[in-house]
Amino acid sequence: MANLQMTLFYAVTHSFQLFPETYECPEELKQKRFKRPILGAYFLASGVILIALYIPCIIVIIRTKCRVAAFQLMLILAILDVLSLFVNSVTTGIFDLLGASFCHYPLFTFIVGSIGLASWMSGCVACIL
Repeated sequence: MANLQMTLFYAVTHSFQLFPETYECPEELKQKRFKRPILGAYFLASGVILIALYIPCIIVIIRTKCRVAAFQLMLILAILDVLSLFVNSVTTGIFDLLGASFCHYPLFTFIVGSIGLASWMSGCVACIL
């Protein structure tokens, strides 16, 4: 039962409350912020640039109206990659610039991390196809 309490399903079915025994942070970590402006700027800039390069590719794939399975898989992979880039680069860059960690925004970090993990795992499955 402990694994269910660590899932996004648990958070959704319990009014977006995380299981306190698993996700409780010490009080001293809630007060500290470790800002990393250079690393944050790098993550944020690289994520924004790569997403900006991805968007025209996605638009072209959608507008071609080609129903070949390869194009459908490329569209799915592109959408999953944009989701992963948003979590892994943009969100991480903003958190580094603010000096925020899980203890500052536990629910937001948990949900964004769940989305990032799901998009990465879905991308892996789509690559196998």
